[in-house]
Amino acid sequence: MRLPGAVMSERLEALSRVRFYALDDLWSAHKILNRLAHEGSKNVRRSELVEAMQKYEKALKELEMI
Repeated sequence: MRLPGAVMSERLEALSRVRFYALDDLWSAHKILNRLAHEGSKNVRRSELVEAMQKYEKALKELEMI
């Protein structure tokens, strides 16, 4: 699925909640990994990273990408 937008947040905004139920999970996961990328590992707990990966997996399954 190709979505419009230059950055991930713009692409997430393009998804419709009607078609995509895991959107909130995907946003949450994106925010956690964004914190990791911009603030470093000191500000992100391992449990948060595990949660983010589980939410990404849920969203990718809903989109039938895995």
